[in-house]
Amino acid sequence: MPRSQPRSGARCGVDPRDGALSRPTLVPLGPTGSVADEKDSLLMASGRLQFLRMDSARNGVRFFSAISIVALLLLGGCQSDEDRVARFLERGEQYVEKGQNEEAIIEFKNVLQIDPENAAAHEALSLAYLQVEKPREAYWEMSETVRLDPDNIDARLRYGTVSAAIGDYDLAKEQAEAVLRLDPTKSAAYVLRGQAKESDEDYEGAEADFRAAVEHDPAGTAYRFILSAFLERRGRLEESEQVLRELLDIEESYRAASALARMLVRAGDRDDEALEWLRRSIELAKQAPTEKPEIEPDGAATSTTLLLSDLPREPAIQSAYMLLAAFHFDRGRFEEAIAALEEGIGESESKTELIYQMARLYRAKGMTAEENAAIRRATEESPDNAAAQLVLSAYLGKQGDLEGALKAATAAVEIAPEDKAARLRQAELLVDIGYRDEDPARIQAGREIVDAVLEEEPDNPSAHFVRAKIQLADGELEGARESLETVIQARPDWAQARFVLGSALAASNELSRARVELARTVELDPQLSGARKLLAKVHSQLGEHEFAIEQGRKYLEQVPDDNEVRIIVGQSLIRVGRGEEAYAEVEKIPEDKRDAPAYFALGRLDIAFGRTELGAERLRRADELAPGNPQVLRTLLGIDRATGDLAASAARIAKALEADPGNSEIAEIDGELKLIQGDREGARAAFEKAIELDERNVSAQLALADLEARAGNLAAAISVMERAAAAVPESSNLQYRLALVYERNGERAKAIDAYEKSISLNDDLAVAKNNLAYLLTESGGDLDRALELAQQAKEQLPDDANAADTLGWVLLKRGVPSAAIGYLEEAAERFPENALEIQGIVRNHLAEAYEANKDTARAITASRESLGYYEKLAKAARER
Repeated sequence: MPRSQPRSGARCGVDPRDGALSRPTLVPLGPTGSVADEKDSLLMASGRLQFLRMDSARNGVRFFSAISIVALLLLGGCQSDEDRVARFLERGEQYVEKGQNEEAIIEFKNVLQIDPENAAAHEALSLAYLQVEKPREAYWEMSETVRLDPDNIDARLRYGTVSAAIGDYDLAKEQAEAVLRLDPTKSAAYVLRGQAKESDEDYEGAEADFRAAVEHDPAGTAYRFILSAFLERRGRLEESEQVLRELLDIEESYRAASALARMLVRAGDRDDEALEWLRRSIELAKQAPTEKPEIEPDGAATSTTLLLSDLPREPAIQSAYMLLAAFHFDRGRFEEAIAALEEGIGESESKTELIYQMARLYRAKGMTAEENAAIRRATEESPDNAAAQLVLSAYLGKQGDLEGALKAATAAVEIAPEDKAARLRQAELLVDIGYRDEDPARIQAGREIVDAVLEEEPDNPSAHFVRAKIQLADGELEGARESLETVIQARPDWAQARFVLGSALAASNELSRARVELARTVELDPQLSGARKLLAKVHSQLGEHEFAIEQGRKYLEQVPDDNEVRIIVGQSLIRVGRGEEAYAEVEKIPEDKRDAPAYFALGRLDIAFGRTELGAERLRRADELAPGNPQVLRTLLGIDRATGDLAASAARIAKALEADPGNSEIAEIDGELKLIQGDREGARAAFEKAIELDERNVSAQLALADLEARAGNLAAAISVMERAAAAVPESSNLQYRLALVYERNGERAKAIDAYEKSISLNDDLAVAKNNLAYLLTESGGDLDRALELAQQAKEQLPDDANAADTLGWVLLKRGVPSAAIGYLEEAAERFPENALEIQGIVRNHLAEAYEANKDTARAITASRESLGYYEKLAKAARER
């Protein structure tokens, strides 16, 4: 059965700081940033270094041997392929020694053009690729090196280590075992195999391998460090500490001392010992070499297994003082934490990282002025540091000082003209300020920078991000989405890019997709409050009120003074039936901070709880604060109508129209007032005026159509609905309502077309599917299509009597009365007894189904029931 009425339904930017101040983190003291983590990083940076890196001198020996052999074979004569290979290898190695790895890559590729099976060239190429941060290419070359030179232990270890790093522990284990067959004393291979076994949860085997690494190289402190980390991961803290202390007896290094200090700090009850080792760590950091020493050819096999020179002085100093400051801060000694950082700043050459850590501590304590001063101090300490200027730019941008942020970004560009992050930050700010100040010159300057970066690097994610912001500002939503999708494909974990994409999707009313992007944003960066605010709004708009409440409250923990979100939470609480809680939520807004929306929300809640007088008072206060607000005017009109004081609303609405004559919604409210007063012509004129001011004002269009229909002017009502549907072609609701009017007027073909359009715009519009199915059946249309629609409607509206009747009727018309009867009986049970006309129709349908199913007795009973309902309907009509 068709429905005659619709069913009621329930600042961001490129962050150039690379983490310098992007989150208020401290040097971690807990399990996730502890000895185990530092040892794991050493595993990649030091314990594995002996086979990840191959120093140029050793490579030189390998290459020189190849060149010598070629030279002996090819003395004299014209230049052969072997001569060219030797020459390319030699030139490539010379480029490597000079640090010109891109040029070296070309030379090694030249070798492989001539001799694709040249293992030395593959190995050299893999190392050069690593230097230019092209790990995928390097990995392939490593695999080729091992294939062509299976006895190359260094190559196998390097290949196995990278395999482990990307999670292919089976291949890592295979390489480690191949090395151990070649050299059963190779400690690095035992470590690699131990890691593979640990990943397979073979902890006994892993421990045996880590201990074997120590046994075969007792002086290799890195292996003891790795063993200690393993024992700590297994929860065997006393054994882990013992291994660390044995390591320190062999070699007292900053890494080992700081690891022991962290372990003692986490113990919680050994603070005196912890402080002693923290101070000792600082002394060892001061003694560290200013640079990592070059690895000598004859020491290459062992030197990287030591910890003493693994970390140069400057990063060691920074780490040591940050760790001491974090210890004091964690123990509630804020002043001592700041003093530790100040001491570190005196010892440090670069200073900025320690100053930024100080800024983080100030932020954690809510000391904004001191945080600001610290960030400026970092820039003053390093005026020629582009990164420091970018941090300052980002900070000033967050404070709303866009001009200051632009000045800092420009300074960064002047220091490092080729720095793309600096150029894009400058472009972003030029665009932001340009749109704010309506300055086309600045906007164009920003565009040109972005275009130039994209010409140099077409896949640059940050450039696409800034371009998306420009496109959003220009209203190019589709272009912005494409740009942002390019960004996210390259950097899927970039929270701000997902935030802007979510904003673009929300702006184009793609709320479900917006919700996905925004949810991922707050998962990646829980501190990105703007994203959480928008997520709460989107949940509310989608009717997901429990989620709106959850996200809104999390946001309010970060930004407690945001009235808008508090009101959204209150509205969602009302929607889920928690009215008193909603009132308490909105009441949390301090009286001196209540704006018009706050008074409006409280006023409506008061009225809902029967406190009409207080509610009206608060609504009038909202009108005083924001005169002419359509929501306030409409709500007050409802109150004045109930109290018989329409004159007050008439004066209020007239004043609003005078102040804002171009406001379509106020004109519509004026029409509602006139309709209440019985002035149909005045109402018609007011609704026409509202539509003239904004043809997309759907509610005004519907109000006028209803007015015409009530006046018996169905043709005029249809004309209004057609005009509305043309003005807002994306509205499924308008197409549905237009279909209803066509059907009422007997224009079945047009009704069918309008229903189809409404469904194409919104596949969830079950009532349209139901009505179209019934209409197709009644008009002799496509019964296959009717059945498809009726089944979908029933699935979407499982408890709806109309949907049950329609599906039963369609099945009966398709000649399946036995299947139809159940649905028709369901419909008869679900419709209320006083729905006389509908019950009469359904009982008639049921009678026909019984008859077609050869159940004559029940058919007669249903037919008599149908007649009974029609008799009651006729009697009620006579009495009226």
